[in-house]
Amino acid sequence: MNEPAGEMKSQNSFDPATLPLSGTRLIEASAGTGKTYNIANFFLRLVLGHHCEPRKVDEILVVTFTRAATAELKGRIRDRIEQAFEDFRHRASEDSFIRGLMPASEEVRIHQLNLLRAALLGMDEASISTIHSFAVKAARTFLFETGSIADIEIAETGTDAGQRIASDLYRRLSTLQGEHVAGFFNAVSGKAFDDFRRYFGSGLSPDAVLIPDAADIPGIDDLYQEYVGALGALEANHNKLAATWKQFFPASLEEGFKDFGSIEAAFNQDIDEAVRTGYKLSGNTRGLAAYLRRIFSKPSIDYGKEPTAKYFKTWIALPDDAGSGEYFNFLLEARQQIQCWFDFVSRYRQAGPAAISKAILEAQQEVPLDEMSADEVIRLIRQKLDDPQTARSLRQIITQSYPVCLVDEFQDTDPEQFNMFSQIYADEEAGCGFFMIGDPKQSIYAFRGADIFSYLRVREAVKARQEQENDQKIFSLQTNWRSKAALLDGINALFRETGAEGDQAGASVFIFPGIRYQAVESCERKDGVDKGNVDKGNYGAGDQLSSKPLVFIGNAHSGPQDQIGKSDLLRKYARDTADRISALLARDGGGTVAHEDGTVDPIRPGDIAVLVRSGYEARLVRAQLARPQIGIRSVYLSQRDSVFGDAEISEDLYHILVAFNESSDKRRLKAALATPLLRGFGFDFRKIRRLEEDDDYLEECIENFTCYAAVWKEHGILTALNRLYDDHALFDAIARHPDSDRLYTDLRHLGELLQQQDLQCSSADQLIDWYSAQLNDDSALDEDSKRIRLESDEDLVKIVTIHVSKGLQYPIVFLPFFFLPWKVLAG
Repeated sequence: MNEPAGEMKSQNSFDPATLPLSGTRLIEASAGTGKTYNIANFFLRLVLGHHCEPRKVDEILVVTFTRAATAELKGRIRDRIEQAFEDFRHRASEDSFIRGLMPASEEVRIHQLNLLRAALLGMDEASISTIHSFAVKAARTFLFETGSIADIEIAETGTDAGQRIASDLYRRLSTLQGEHVAGFFNAVSGKAFDDFRRYFGSGLSPDAVLIPDAADIPGIDDLYQEYVGALGALEANHNKLAATWKQFFPASLEEGFKDFGSIEAAFNQDIDEAVRTGYKLSGNTRGLAAYLRRIFSKPSIDYGKEPTAKYFKTWIALPDDAGSGEYFNFLLEARQQIQCWFDFVSRYRQAGPAAISKAILEAQQEVPLDEMSADEVIRLIRQKLDDPQTARSLRQIITQSYPVCLVDEFQDTDPEQFNMFSQIYADEEAGCGFFMIGDPKQSIYAFRGADIFSYLRVREAVKARQEQENDQKIFSLQTNWRSKAALLDGINALFRETGAEGDQAGASVFIFPGIRYQAVESCERKDGVDKGNVDKGNYGAGDQLSSKPLVFIGNAHSGPQDQIGKSDLLRKYARDTADRISALLARDGGGTVAHEDGTVDPIRPGDIAVLVRSGYEARLVRAQLARPQIGIRSVYLSQRDSVFGDAEISEDLYHILVAFNESSDKRRLKAALATPLLRGFGFDFRKIRRLEEDDDYLEECIENFTCYAAVWKEHGILTALNRLYDDHALFDAIARHPDSDRLYTDLRHLGELLQQQDLQCSSADQLIDWYSAQLNDDSALDEDSKRIRLESDEDLVKIVTIHVSKGLQYPIVFLPFFFLPWKVLAG
């Protein structure tokens, strides 16, 4: 769909009804500009064949980053197709976009109605998934079909081979033979095990550039031998210099600086007077003597960090011809030794990580397919796309299956993911469509490995093709449908830039010239007409709350006696937030939402979100909302919280599993019965005491837990746990707990994860070992599967971390701690 030269639309002209549905297109969005809505509209056009060939739902590949986002996107697309189907049936629509897609011909309408019906029936087969899910599916099918790999099962979560490789390498470093292993390990790594795995365990791209070149980097064993040889030479020279020092100044080693005068005289007598005056060495002799005495009084090298004191710099700067004599020659030899040592340390600080990275790259080539993580599968596909023997057939079979690809939240793709998609859809002549949709400003967050420079390179490449082909490829969504006009005015003013795009004199507020701030307009003023509070609500509550979009709460105090500490300040802001939410939800005089059709509804709890930065802040807000005089229920969801690390009952289940497996061990039974879960979250420890005093009760407990173990073996761990919960009336106890929804959700979540893993374990011991490992480190698990779930779908106030709120929208948002620094000083 080329346009005449000179008539190409500007980047800002975006029309979802006329956007070309083939070729490579970059669509830049800001928060609230209808990104998901437009993806659903693109999907609808593709299904209908609007200005393109009709596509089946399983031919349109839509990928995003989390299962939650995938589910929301799939639901929105299904709803859009269903709405279009109903409107096409009735030959009328109140939706302007759908109305614009309706054909004038009755014959065409009936044909398109059938396309919509087929799309609805096939939505369960729609190719809407996470990037990792697509990669695993592609490896399972396309790599096998093209002969790139053998037929083998690949799990989406994999076994996180990167972590395993890093662990193996750490053990390899730790078990090198020789007296210098500890020093070598500290020199090349200097990291504890957890830090080592965290730093090196994410793996490396096959395209990673090693400095120096990989061919010049020795292997770990060779580097160790080199280290041992160099260290031996340095230690031998150290011993020689230490012996010379003892010969020169024996009293300094035994009596400290009582012999300082002779040391100073000895150093100065061999240095030319002119040099001594110019360098003022005599004024620094005491510091130099103290340093040399310290390092040469020890039997082994312990030079510490390179000193920055004046005496040291003066010594290092002394010319080689500044004097003569045995003392001056000693100073020169000692200086050379010190410099060689710090060069030695620098060498292995650089060569060590390079050798480790090289070893990781080599190990990655040997990872079995069934042990690969999803990221490693993506690297594998990239390698096959780089291989001339497999690239053409692989690209062809994927694009035949998915002629159109839409990448949602494109700014969050890491370089590997982008290169995979760009290589697959590189041939525009094949008639395929590749759409990258996202907010470039968000690439600065490095979310899930995103790289701002990768985004800039992508944008420059697309821009160059746009200019070369005179075919518009970069678009921008400019209307915000989420926020108040006054708020947008403030944001536009805050980020306003000088100079037009491409004008080097114009300052970019995001530093890098490739990312410009694109001002957005409010839907309240779309087409220049102020629409007022169209579905935006009246969020004031009588005289209690302001209806302004932003309200800043001061913390005035009259003097030092009124200063407030961090905890009290956070609690004060949480209380203020709870009071404001209570006023909005009051039955009489609460906040309202005024709709475009003139109807007015009261604000519901589900309309409100409180954004926090940590679980501690969330607990403060929840506690204030739960005050008896307010009594507002809420739910909390965090991006980073894991059900293994943050659920109250996660460790309780471990003790219960062990008691199932070792039911005849009284100590194990006591540990299980002492857990808060089996105590019903009360303080009754009589069962524990009874185990010690009543042999019949002990036998009864052993018999019961033996039965649970038998049920586990016969029907699975989840059935055994449910039997235990029923026997101990745990659900009734949980129902009486103030945070019952949270406990019940976590209990079910952990039970499901245990049941899934139980199917893959050959013994009870294996499942217990797996569960214990997750309690200590669950980094190898898929993020979406372990993340704490929302405890209720009820209409409750949402307390959400800023990370989780990414891409979501709520009518009313509170930011009680947003303007506070991480470290709040008293006063």
